Amino acid sequence: MPPALYPQVLTGVFTLLAAFGAIVLKHFLDKSKRKDAVRYALFTEVASIIGIIEKRNYREMIRLRAEGDVDTLTAVIPNSYRVVYDSLIGDIGLLNREDVIGLISFYMSIMAVVEDIKPGGTFSRLESATPEAYQEALQILDDALSTGRGLLGIDPEK
Repeated sequence: MPPALYPQVLTGVFTLLAAFGAIVLKHFLDKSKRKDAVRYALFTEVASIIGIIEKRNYREMIRLRAEGDVDTLTAVIPNSYRVVYDSLIGDIGLLNREDVIGLISFYMSIMAVVEDIKPGGTFSRLESATPEAYQEALQILDDALSTGRGLLGIDPEK
């Protein structure tokens, strides 16, 4: 290659490197923005679920039955209560380890209690709606609420 072409070749190489660097930087920034969006969306859904549990007094209904006021307890809770979680579970790995552990723990606990309360669940039949079953559900719900509040930076013991 003639020495006169060196500047043109170097310019071309540097242009390619700059373009590659821009692509890598854009990907990194997009991933960072995606991480923030996923975290915000999931944490917003956690706050909404906690708010609904509090407004509908689900914890109190379970607590009364755990203390011996045994009766069936059912509520129709559509799976859409966790629509954000379901749609973003594939992106949860973008979050830090503590957030992932907290979110998975929160949702698995809530799902367990929801399954007990749904028609056909443990609490829909008097023979399985025992104080012990309600006590266990209350503990699972309390753990979920504590975990959720902790994720949101709210006093977990509220």
